Amino acid sequence: MSCNIGIIGRLAKNADLMEGQTVKTRVLESELELNINDCKIYYADTYNYKKRVFTVFFQTLRCFFKCKNIFLLLSSNGMKFYFPLVYYMNKIFKRNIIHDVIGGTLHNLVEENPNWVKYLNYFRINLVEVEPMKKGLEKLGVKNVEVVPNFKRLEVSQKKDLKKIIKLPISFCTFSRVAREKGILTAIGAIKELNKKYENTVATLDIYGKLEDDFKHEFLMLEKDFPNYINYKGLVPFNQSSNVLKKYDALLFPTYHPGEGFPGTIVDAYSVGLPVIATNWRHNPYLIDDKVTGFLYDYNNNDELLGILENIIENSEIINNMRENCLRKYEEYSPEKAMKKIISYMEL
Repeated sequence: MSCNIGIIGRLAKNADLMEGQTVKTRVLESELELNINDCKIYYADTYNYKKRVFTVFFQTLRCFFKCKNIFLLLSSNGMKFYFPLVYYMNKIFKRNIIHDVIGGTLHNLVEENPNWVKYLNYFRINLVEVEPMKKGLEKLGVKNVEVVPNFKRLEVSQKKDLKKIIKLPISFCTFSRVAREKGILTAIGAIKELNKKYENTVATLDIYGKLEDDFKHEFLMLEKDFPNYINYKGLVPFNQSSNVLKKYDALLFPTYHPGEGFPGTIVDAYSVGLPVIATNWRHNPYLIDDKVTGFLYDYNNNDELLGILENIIENSEIINNMRENCLRKYEEYSPEKAMKKIISYMEL
């Protein structure tokens, strides 16, 4: 197989970004190159597009001139611009448009913009990350929807190499954008409360991820007073997450981010047998099997989170028993399975 492929999305070629939209776009680019012989990728990089309007527009034109298959990976703002543009341009070019959906709110956006149904039905396929999104779009009249879970090509742990909890303190981490709505303050507060209750350091917390601009000042002020069992560890390249996460006992994911879709951090955790302790927010209950691959708690109830953490301190074996379950769960999100489905919608 060989062909030219266009990608319209945030690749952020010259920026050090590790958030979900950029990572998903970069992962797709690398997997297409890996799976399709002699493929040449043309792209319209939408990163910082307001300052690069003419560049992005001409990159988009090049995709349509050069490529039979064009992938769209867009933010909500990007959809507002690109949906009508692609719809009308493709009346001329007749390309195979594959919409690889970012985040978990497209059905909500379509409710607010019912004219988008026309655009979505015009694409070859709309690939969403979880089944509830598919059902939500179909109720609104979108007919061409398929589920392809978030995926990454990661270094997967072997059963024999899984970490075993031996002694306190239990090591927790967060692995997402460092933003208020990702529950970072909740995670910090829970670990502090836990150690205060036991009057000892029974748990540690390492925080990874990009500091969001609107939270950066507040976080850096808080960091000055972090106890020695809480540390900010900075950014990790998306293809090195496994090497970092395998050192930990559990991942904390207390998100209440309104646009949460299928968080890549869950895939990262499962690849190394790391159980996830998360809110029952949005699609998390479809991705985390409660008491099997992790724990879910009511996002409004931080006391429930604290109770889960206390249970782990008292009975660390419950985490060990989940590790192999997490590895098995990762198999559902393998790049091989996802790319087979994606390629089936391409014209090669």
